[in-house]
Amino acid sequence: LYQMIYKQQWKQRGEVKKFFLRELPLIFYRARKEILTAFILLTIAVSIGVVSTLNDYQFARMFLGDNYVNMTLENIKKGDPMAVYKKANEVDMFLGITYNNVRVTILVFVAGVVFALGAAYILFTNGIMIGTFLTLCYTEGVLGDAMLTVWVHGTLEISCIVIAGGAGFLLGKGFLFPKSYSRLYSFRMHALMG
Repeated sequence: LYQMIYKQQWKQRGEVKKFFLRELPLIFYRARKEILTAFILLTIAVSIGVVSTLNDYQFARMFLGDNYVNMTLENIKKGDPMAVYKKANEVDMFLGITYNNVRVTILVFVAGVVFALGAAYILFTNGIMIGTFLTLCYTEGVLGDAMLTVWVHGTLEISCIVIAGGAGFLLGKGFLFPKSYSRLYSFRMHALMG
């Protein structure tokens, strides 16, 4: 019995290893164009947020909202520009950030069903928000603090959003361009790839 359990565990380990070393890289390779498209779209949106905020300071208020900008400026005056991340205890903040990240990632993926336009819209608006917020911090002289605080969790968050955006584009591509397959079959096939 012990040998049978031991063999089963090694078999399961082999499946996990196979998934991470073969299957997952293959999925990324097949979706490389869509992931690159999502990354380029997000980068363009960040650039739009940066340029717009540098040229018109009121753009930050228009895009982020007066309450958020006022709160950020008040925190900067108090000497703690990233106080918004410290209002809750660590566990609540972790759960809040995790919930938001998972929600946005799922939205970007599922929004791909709407001819990939939904995924593009969410990527675009999130990119403009990032560019606007970081430029607001730059104009107030606290870009270093903002970069350290935002990118601690933002590295994984933005990566996941880009990957989910690529998967959303893949969904849209399967629906819009079914080739010789039925639209439903093509959609399911692309959904499994994404």
